Amino acid sequence: AFDFYDRGLALVEKSDSKFGMESMLKLIGDAHLRLGAYARAVSYYKSALQICEQKNFFADQAYMLNHIGDAYAALGDRVNAVASYKDALERMKGNTIGEAILLGNRGLFYMRAGDGENARKDLDEALAKSREAKNDVLTAVTLNNLGLLESALGEYTAAAREFAAALELTDKTGDKQQWAVTMINSGFLNNSLGENDKALESYRKALAEMERLNNERGQAFVLNNIGLSEALKGDKAKAQQFYERAGLLDKSFEEVGLNNRGTLLLQARDGAKAIGEYTKALELSRASGNRTAEAITLQNLGAAYHSLRDERKAIGM
Repeated sequence: AFDFYDRGLALVEKSDSKFGMESMLKLIGDAHLRLGAYARAVSYYKSALQICEQKNFFADQAYMLNHIGDAYAALGDRVNAVASYKDALERMKGNTIGEAILLGNRGLFYMRAGDGENARKDLDEALAKSREAKNDVLTAVTLNNLGLLESALGEYTAAAREFAAALELTDKTGDKQQWAVTMINSGFLNNSLGENDKALESYRKALAEMERLNNERGQAFVLNNIGLSEALKGDKAKAQQFYERAGLLDKSFEEVGLNNRGTLLLQARDGAKAIGEYTKALELSRASGNRTAEAITLQNLGAAYHSLRDERKAIGM
């Protein structure tokens, strides 16, 4: 894809009007973001943002700023992430659907950062705006995200209610992608409740839909969660197989799979082999610049060294 993008960008740069330059830069930024090359994504989005500002394309400016925020969030740069999301919202003011999308995205950022209060505030406002706009597709997405937050906060009854409402809306709209995503999250809720067989049932339904949609990243996500369920049921060999399949389908899950395999080895009291898996995961997270993944892996490495009674290295992590 990058070969074609680069060739297209070169042609646009040679033209007198440079028509479509911002779109090409946006596409390249999107590709880098999906691949986990977050610093590169920021660079391309900022270049596109400059052009959009020159042309007064306000909706496109908000799009770039929103994704710049996503990339900064993945890099662990909370200050710049929050500033980018805020700027995006200011430029989208008055566009109800646009505001709902941006508030929902920022709410997810706060949730991942462990800030439940701000996450709930943004997601509640996003839900109100999506309903005001009578947009069932967006309402289903926001209900799903609220369910995720409530699951994380241990509010399982509320989370189940949000997921059920989201699934009902996706049946109405025919949005199979969002239906599968919500089914995955319902499965994860089942895991949290210790209902691993129910979780596997939800994951298998989601996997079938992701396969039908030919969504390899979605398939990898589900396979990783099936691995989690198998691990929770005590079948570590089967869990490892699913983690490996996820990594083969989507490289971005390779680091996740290595961390999961390390955890399985640690649980099996093989700290030395666990360190080997965590070390490979650390190399991948550092290469991509994903600070969040790096922090998780360092924490896992510390636990592995602790298991070997090597406290000096554990503290060093």
